[in-house]
Amino acid sequence: MGQALAAPVEVELVIYEVPELLWQAKFEGQFQEQPALKKRLDEEMQAGGLKQILAVKGAVAEDQPWIWRQGQEQEFAEGWETPEKPPAIPASRKKRFVGSAVELRHEGLTEGGRLLVSLKLEHHLNPPKMRRISYANAATGAEREKLSVEYPQFDQIEWVGKLAVWQQWRKVTSVLRLSGSEAGLGSAMRYVVFIKRL
Repeated sequence: MGQALAAPVEVELVIYEVPELLWQAKFEGQFQEQPALKKRLDEEMQAGGLKQILAVKGAVAEDQPWIWRQGQEQEFAEGWETPEKPPAIPASRKKRFVGSAVELRHEGLTEGGRLLVSLKLEHHLNPPKMRRISYANAATGAEREKLSVEYPQFDQIEWVGKLAVWQQWRKVTSVLRLSGSEAGLGSAMRYVVFIKRL
């Protein structure tokens, strides 16, 4: 693990969006080798069965992380104060990044000479939705005035951890997202993340 990198190393990261019914029919448990799974996903993408929603490349060095971001900071209320007389007032406001972000840091080399990195991935699948939450102010007699505040609801993929990267595609994670409140898989999507040293 104490070995050093002679020069910056290029890395590529991709995310696929795969309908869950397609994943179960053609991919689930059918590939022992991760590069073969990646190749089959590419073939299915060419046929129009799935989408690649992110593909980024960057260089990581021993003293220089690779940080890639596409999106923007947005401000959201964090907590609400509900005085006796409306309206509610945000207890505080906090900025939060919304978009896609990849952060890769060099952690050394494995015994076999593979690049060891720490990866932090955040990818928002949709813009935040503001969810209304109702509350009632202090009771005055039998009637209470119905009021509401808004909280952001984020739809995102996140992954944080360490992994060895080499010159073959490696699956980082696979995340299932159900769509709506129905339990069926008809509109569910699976998001599959791969990484490779170039």
